[in-house]
Amino acid sequence: KNYQQWYTAYQLTKQDLEEAKKKIEKLNDEYEVVNKENEMYKRENDILRAEKRLLEYENNELKEENQELKRRRI
Repeated sequence: KNYQQWYTAYQLTKQDLEEAKKKIEKLNDEYEVVNKENEMYKRENDILRAEKRLLEYENNELKEENQELKRRRI
């Protein structure tokens, strides 16, 4: 009887461990996905910052052209 109780407890513990392993694997997979998404958003942010700098530069160039045209009219 003791052996049967021990074996049943062993099987339950083994089952719990397997379930825990599966949960950990699932969490690791989700973590990898989140990390990849985070990297993607960082790159997208870098691209948007570069585009912003480019637009600011173009805007300044157009402002200078506009001022030059205004000076010529006067």
